[in-house]
Amino acid sequence: EIGPYRLKDENTLVYNDGAWNEFANVLFVDNPVGTGFSYVDTNAYIHELTEMASNFITFLERWFALFPEYEHDDLYIAGESYAGQYIPYIAQAIIERNKNAGPVNHKWNLAGLLIGNGWISPKEQYEAYLQFAYEKGIVKKGTDLATRLENQQRLCQLKITESPDKIDYTECEEILQDMLQQTAGGVGASGKPQCYNMYDVRLKDDYPSCGMAWPPDLKSVTPYLRKKEVIKALNINENKSTGWTECNGQVGLNFHPKTKPSITLLPDILSSGVPILLFSGAEDLICNHLGTEALISNMEWNGGKGFELTPGTWATRRDWTFEGEPAGFWQQARNLTYVLFYNSSH
Repeated sequence: EIGPYRLKDENTLVYNDGAWNEFANVLFVDNPVGTGFSYVDTNAYIHELTEMASNFITFLERWFALFPEYEHDDLYIAGESYAGQYIPYIAQAIIERNKNAGPVNHKWNLAGLLIGNGWISPKEQYEAYLQFAYEKGIVKKGTDLATRLENQQRLCQLKITESPDKIDYTECEEILQDMLQQTAGGVGASGKPQCYNMYDVRLKDDYPSCGMAWPPDLKSVTPYLRKKEVIKALNINENKSTGWTECNGQVGLNFHPKTKPSITLLPDILSSGVPILLFSGAEDLICNHLGTEALISNMEWNGGKGFELTPGTWATRRDWTFEGEPAGFWQQARNLTYVLFYNSSH
């Protein structure tokens, strides 16, 4: 999505007009271990976010050892979706490492964090599923489905109150799954019922995929990255590679974090001087902007709560445009910036 190329089909690369490497050196990491081209020799999949962060520190140390010319550059950690958990834990690990930096272990210049449509705070974000569905007209208030989902949401919030330090809850996941199932209807070209695309509610998809096969060029990625000539060009050891895969079920099955949600880390990261930018696409359901805005409003950091500057005075929401058209708004206070992108997905 942000690299120099996209796939036209499984044999053809095309230049990406939205590539980030036009403005920065961009390094993509298959993280946690077992994702993408990364592999394990034993059953060494991670179980905790702290393990993931420790592995990432090891990776950076070895990468900078190979390419020392980059070690003193500004370092930005960026990602989307569940990276809302990964990135704050990585940042915390870098901050702790920097405390012990010296002549040999140089201090890394952690210049900022960038999290798009991130899963950060279950309490606010699970609650936003139904709120977003009402706002978009996906579910109509007062209907039998609305009543059922409201009951499920009360159960969800009860479970969060009982065990506030978890990252995901089965009772809460059922809200989204039930919503997608019960609002599916019509038949697509595939002959299957059509459901909302959970990553872009302007689109429909075959049930039960509901966005998992989107964007359209995704189908070409796996066959392309498994081509022998591509593996050779990427300098990947064929004897060590298990073959690129979009989603590795073993990673998810082994991941059972007992660490707290990353929202608990953000205040200390912000107070350490590391700026954070959170952004949301307005048409995303699964990590929607209402949940992100709610978690910001409820979070206390650097002597204030949310975007309140002084009691009763809030940071201005500033509109911005692109080529003369409204593109979104942004808001900023005490080292945290939030951006909403109109007409944008996950």
